[in-house]
Amino acid sequence: MDKLKSTSDKIIAIRTGNHNNQIIQQLYTDIALLSQSQTQPLIFIPAISYSDVLLQRLLPYVYKLIFIFTTSVTGAGTTSKIWRNLAKGARDIKQSKLTDNETADILQEKILEYINQYFDSHFRDFISKTDAFSSTDKLKKVLRQVEVIIRSNAKADRDNYSDWYGQRKVNCDHLAPIDLAKNRLENYNMIGMPLCWRSPLIRV
Repeated sequence: MDKLKSTSDKIIAIRTGNHNNQIIQQLYTDIALLSQSQTQPLIFIPAISYSDVLLQRLLPYVYKLIFIFTTSVTGAGTTSKIWRNLAKGARDIKQSKLTDNETADILQEKILEYINQYFDSHFRDFISKTDAFSSTDKLKKVLRQVEVIIRSNAKADRDNYSDWYGQRKVNCDHLAPIDLAKNRLENYNMIGMPLCWRSPLIRV
């Protein structure tokens, strides 16, 4: 039961952007926002969550891989297999007594291999042929990425992401950000909190 609770706490922290390191907290938030339609990264991220060094070094690459997957790769089996392989690699390396930076070097190289592979095999062709305005879902994916880039470059606050592109749908499959008590009810769905919920408390 202790292990189950510990794992649940990790998942909730990742999914709500909750961490005492500001850089990691922002990466968690960006990943949660981007991966609303894909929860497979949660197979891998808990495997490196024991180390702030690993999180801070690897999450930017995790974010890039998620963006390629959510934008251009269809079929959950393909992507979940990759996240499982990365998670297994992280667990195996942990047993080898390498330093966190040495571990990060190995895992970063592996994630970059996947980024380059799927950029060439899926993303490049998808971007050259797709029309972002052909569907609401495609447009949202593009706008999420653009929004994150703009906010990062402008060093803007990260509240009310969804206001930029009018996202108002209900999605019960994900968790709400943890710090939404100050925001209006209609903004509660930034990372998936259904509008029918009247409390900022985290719910699964």
